[in-house]
Amino acid sequence: MDIYSLRSRYALISFMLGLLVLVAAASGHYLLTHTREDTALHIDNRQQLLAQSRQIRNTVWQAREAVGQFLIDPERAENQASVHNTIDQAILSTDHLLGMKEQLNAKQSAQIKHVAELTRALRDAAVELIAIRLDTR
Repeated sequence: MDIYSLRSRYALISFMLGLLVLVAAASGHYLLTHTREDTALHIDNRQQLLAQSRQIRNTVWQAREAVGQFLIDPERAENQASVHNTIDQAILSTDHLLGMKEQLNAKQSAQIKHVAELTRALRDAAVELIAIRLDTR
């Protein structure tokens, strides 16, 4: 068969186009697979961050309720302990969330640092409130 014939040229061009289609399909499959894996990873990270932030919110609400219970009945030692325990749990949760730095962007990290500062301020205010309430019995 003559490699310079029209039939050979068409066969070569067909082979090259077929090879080009196969390479494009393989690279598309590769990109799609990795994009799907990255997306699944990002969704998992987002779910973890969301669950942790909801836990912080719930713990702060529990601390608010514990402070209310303490203000109503300061005589019960478990009311005072409940205030401290729930606020400490909120602080631990924010610290845990800050430990997930590889999953956070700069804005999220700054917001979580602010929440951590606020929970520590809440602890200080609760300690001061408890001291005042116990002093006014």
